[in-house]
Amino acid sequence: MSESMIERTRALLKEEEARQLIHKYYSAECFNSCWGLIDIDSRSAGQNEDMILLASASLWHWKQRDDCQPMNLSVAYWQMGRVNCLAGNVAMAEYWADRCVSTSEEGDLPPFYLGYAYEVMANVNILKAEPTVAGKYMKLAREQLAMVTDEESRGFLEADLEALQKKLDEQQ
Repeated sequence: MSESMIERTRALLKEEEARQLIHKYYSAECFNSCWGLIDIDSRSAGQNEDMILLASASLWHWKQRDDCQPMNLSVAYWQMGRVNCLAGNVAMAEYWADRCVSTSEEGDLPPFYLGYAYEVMANVNILKAEPTVAGKYMKLAREQLAMVTDEESRGFLEADLEALQKKLDEQQ
């Protein structure tokens, strides 16, 4: 990269509007790219690392945005919990699931978001082999599911809860 291009880039990044555009782009781009790895049934160690890095980058860029709200953080924390569950990082999954639940509850978010917060916490407790605690969160998630009015959103949460229920049934 030429010196003049580096100087132009530095000058541009001093402008708040330019930084906000970059954060808006990367918060969404990293989140969506992470889904490509989430959807792989059998990921390599490198793919697990990339999946976690993409979710982390998305969260960081969201937190830099001037339009970041509790709903955005709930989704980002949920994704961090989900990818750490998938990678088998139980302690980190629990950390992010807890952040998701507290952000969703404190933000008084709609049932879809609160349902997914409880879903990721149930997932963590299935990984921890704590079926009683997982069952508690599954019940809370189902209570929220019953209040989701958008059919597509309801279908997503319902499918994820059904998949978790199968894992929970295997433990009991």
